[in-house]
Amino acid sequence: MRAALLTTKMTEEFRVRRLRPEDDVQLEALYARTRNPYREEDAGAVAAMHCLALQARETGCRWSALPAEARNVSEAEHRAFWVAVPLANGMLEIIGTVGLRIVGDSRSADADSVESSGLPSAEKWKQTADVGEVRRLRVLPEWRRRGVATALMSELISWSATAGLRGLVLNTTAAQLPALALYRSLGFREIGRSYLDVYELVWMHLPH
Repeated sequence: MRAALLTTKMTEEFRVRRLRPEDDVQLEALYARTRNPYREEDAGAVAAMHCLALQARETGCRWSALPAEARNVSEAEHRAFWVAVPLANGMLEIIGTVGLRIVGDSRSADADSVESSGLPSAEKWKQTADVGEVRRLRVLPEWRRRGVATALMSELISWSATAGLRGLVLNTTAAQLPALALYRSLGFREIGRSYLDVYELVWMHLPH
């Protein structure tokens, strides 16, 4: 029944497709509107996260600073990238995104990629190059809680299994409670935590 409901929602409201070169302008618009992932009701969780990150910085335990200059990793440097588009307006607007990189690919590595996590498995994954890392799951605020993120993730999970990857890894911050609930519902399980600047990163893994 759950799969049937998801298919209906994708058919009636939106669909998921691969990224196209002409999507650049719409991508920038989506990123600008989703820069802050936290809701007003997350304020307490955000404050708690910042406190824990400060403690980690003082002890040096699994903490790292943000680089002086942010690296620009393009969508094309991902192994695959998908967007969600609504059916109502001719599929011009992008309402959601998700990307997949391969752990160990230096071209797509960023400050919060798994290679910098300190996870025990990270070094092995770098060597085997058969684990994917989920990146840039974004959904416009007015489209949240309408199945967009689930559809994007379902497409990514299905594609990664077909591509022969042994599993997926991702991170989200400890204060992003809806994201944590989504990933758990899809079968991801927490495997560790690290701290980046003022953020507590929750690392999760899904084996294939």
